[in-house]
Amino acid sequence: MAKKQTSLLSFWSVSSQGPVKEPAIESVEEPAVESVEEPVVESVEEPVIESVGEPVVESVEDSPSSAIEDEITKAIDQVDQATMPMTSETSGCSSVCCSDETKAFHPTDKFTLQALKTKGRSFQSSWFKQFPWISVCVNRKKVFCIYCKHAKKHELFTFSKCGEKTFTDSGFQNWKKAVAKFKDHDSSCFHQEAKLKWIAQE
Repeated sequence: MAKKQTSLLSFWSVSSQGPVKEPAIESVEEPAVESVEEPVVESVEEPVIESVGEPVVESVEDSPSSAIEDEITKAIDQVDQATMPMTSETSGCSSVCCSDETKAFHPTDKFTLQALKTKGRSFQSSWFKQFPWISVCVNRKKVFCIYCKHAKKHELFTFSKCGEKTFTDSGFQNWKKAVAKFKDHDSSCFHQEAKLKWIAQE
């Protein structure tokens, strides 16, 4: 009985005090974490490398100095050829028509004259009488001036040039213009000088 009264008194004392308040728990705010921004990495542009072309190297052949040297060499060769004495080797023929430099070769047989025919035109034997200095080269089928060839070979030209190469070196065979060309050569100063020196040596 006593135990019941004690429990009731304790219950009454507790209930008289009102409801038991729970202790206030202060809310602890979480510390604000500042957001750390990632560092902005600036994009570095790669340097633009300009393509460098291969250096232009002038070829030696195309250089101005080389071209000048070529011209000088050609000029020297031309002078050498112009002053070279005429022989059976340089004239390109060693046959009887060119072997005797003391007289012009005048073939009269039809076979030889027919062989001189070029481009449908024939050499005329009557030209020998009109122009006695004509000398025929059968091998090359061309004619030369015996006076001028002789004067050039022996370096007899004094007052005029070395003569006309057509009648001393290369030869003539344009029979269509033969008479006009023969007359021009016959009246030229170098032919006249060569003729006089030819006569003087006879």
